[in-house]
Amino acid sequence: MHIDGEIRGEVISKSVVTIGKTGKFFGKMQANRLILNGFLNGDVDCESAELLSGSVFEGKITSRELIIEAKVHFFAESVMKKDKEDKEEKLLELDEPLQIDIFEERKVDTDTSDLL
Repeated sequence: MHIDGEIRGEVISKSVVTIGKTGKFFGKMQANRLILNGFLNGDVDCESAELLSGSVFEGKITSRELIIEAKVHFFAESVMKKDKEDKEEKLLELDEPLQIDIFEERKVDTDTSDLL
């Protein structure tokens, strides 16, 4: 999808959404990839986003990959997605049994006045 005009609302795409230099988007967006060269105000959820020089982003972006070129006007919150395996608890797999040594803590008398 390529936007060169103005859109208000919600966009859901399994592909690339490109907002051209003259494009303006206001609302919510879900996409596989966002390429911003114009203006966006809203919440974006995508796998990767590229904000090109001179573009304006206002709102919140949630993505795995975020590329921001120089001279982008970024007035937003960025949240990085985690991989599925990062979310799941990982079990420790060992080749050998794990041995844990537990030591008892003892208080040591450091008073040396009786040595004089």
